[in-house]
Amino acid sequence: MNSATIVSIDPAFAIPGGEVVITTRGFEPSPTGDHACYIGGEKARIISVSPSRVVAVVPEVEGTPAIVYLESDGVRSHESSLNVGERLADGLHIVAN
Repeated sequence: MNSATIVSIDPAFAIPGGEVVITTRGFEPSPTGDHACYIGGEKARIISVSPSRVVAVVPEVEGTPAIVYLESDGVRSHESSLNVGERLADGLHIVAN
């Protein structure tokens, strides 16, 4: 893998447990599954991966912006950043008036 570039991360703001779509250029996922996504220094769970897109779940991280990078067969991509918010409450239900 030549050094891959992260083109964009959508959404630009996320919370732990949320999914982000990382659009890439030059990323070559390992055929043996030896690829990973790191957000804020923590390994993120990958939902899907292709040469142009990675969908990952944001792990519990501290501090924002969080540095994001990909690895494949031990080769690391260029870095990008993601604004990770703090979860203030959970178990709430939307109420329409």
